[in-house]
Amino acid sequence: MSAKILVVDDEARIVKLVRSYLEQAGYVVVEASDGQTALIQARRERPDLIVLDLGLPGIDGFEVARILRREGDTPIIMLTARIEDTDRIVGLELGADDYVTKPFNPRELVARVRAVLRRTSGTPPSGRSPRARPRTAPGSTRKRSWPGAATPSGSTPRPTPRPSAPTPGTPGCTTSAPRGRSAGSCGCSTA
Repeated sequence: MSAKILVVDDEARIVKLVRSYLEQAGYVVVEASDGQTALIQARRERPDLIVLDLGLPGIDGFEVARILRREGDTPIIMLTARIEDTDRIVGLELGADDYVTKPFNPRELVARVRAVLRRTSGTPPSGRSPRARPRTAPGSTRKRSWPGAATPSGSTPRPTPRPSAPTPGTPGCTTSAPRGRSAGSCGCSTA
């Protein structure tokens, strides 16, 4: 079943553009053009995610977000012309999961919708559980770890030392000296 996205914006051309890209990506789209209708649609349609403009007639997007957060935890991506840091901070503190400013790239918005849904749905599109560790290739003995991750013994793994490049004059290095500089075929150079 496709995820349902509620697009809330008072600009019909923005709604049409966002709808087109989201539908091409396989989402079901419902829309609203003001705050009151957004609340009605959110309650009736139970969308998986809401794309919400802040500058709405009637109830503004900030208030819509406040009300929606009191009623549930549907992910919200704010899509707005408001670019001030304070607007972004307020939006995120009200519970928005992401904040996109206009003008925007519709493909980026679709990518952000996917990312938020992946983080909030509990199961990523690959079907793995969200906390699953990366798997190694069959037959591989190489272990994967994340930077700063503790080993089973509880210690933090140290990076594996990498071999350094040969220095000029050592086996494996051939140098040529253009104008007072030595440069080896191994990539080293000395002044």
